[in-house]
Amino acid sequence: MIEFESEIKEITTKITDLLVKKRADYGSSFDDIWNDVGVISVVVRLMDKIARLKNLIINNKKPNNESIEDTFKDIIGYGVLSMRMIHHEV
Repeated sequence: MIEFESEIKEITTKITDLLVKKRADYGSSFDDIWNDVGVISVVVRLMDKIARLKNLIINNKKPNNESIEDTFKDIIGYGVLSMRMIHHEV
């Protein structure tokens, strides 16, 4: 159980670091689009990521830029950012 918890903490720390870096690069674009059109904005982004995963996994494609791991990190990140926005709405 301790190993599992440690692995999860390591992954979530990496996701946190990634989100902070992306915020520095992209600014508040996620928040801005969410505020303009709502949760549908993340649905569209997640659909793009799922389509990418399907292409990489089902078609056994070699990625040029974004790996399967990178795609999962983005999906997790969108989930975290969405939870943040939901908490701001309460």
